[in-house]
Amino acid sequence: HIYGGAVQLGYALTDAWTIQTQAEVVRRLAAGGDDLPRTAPVRLRHELQYGSGGFDAYVGLEQVLRSVYVADSEEETPGYELVFAGASYNIEPINTSVWVKANNLLDQYAQDHSSFIKEQSPLLGRQFQLGVTANF
Repeated sequence: HIYGGAVQLGYALTDAWTIQTQAEVVRRLAAGGDDLPRTAPVRLRHELQYGSGGFDAYVGLEQVLRSVYVADSEEETPGYELVFAGASYNIEPINTSVWVKANNLLDQYAQDHSSFIKEQSPLLGRQFQLGVTANF
């Protein structure tokens, strides 16, 4: 059996500023009622967004709680918090956007509980991306 759900709430503070939060939870049970392995833990995400005149930006926090629904054959995985941010500028005449993203800004050590190799391959540390997207 698989049970779960997600909820997302947003509120426009002004025409340009929005705050948003979301939560996801999953529970996976075998026929006998035991927890199945590698079930994703509860995930929360909070984000402040700005958008005006072709410029968009956001900053946020993703919280993944300690795994509590674990099978007998696995160990709990600690929770973690990741800070992220990004911005983009849309150039309308040429249908192009320039963007930058930053993930795990505080360089937190984190493991994906649902990964077979979580101990050997943790999530990426601090990372930055710069890009251009052109639509034609």
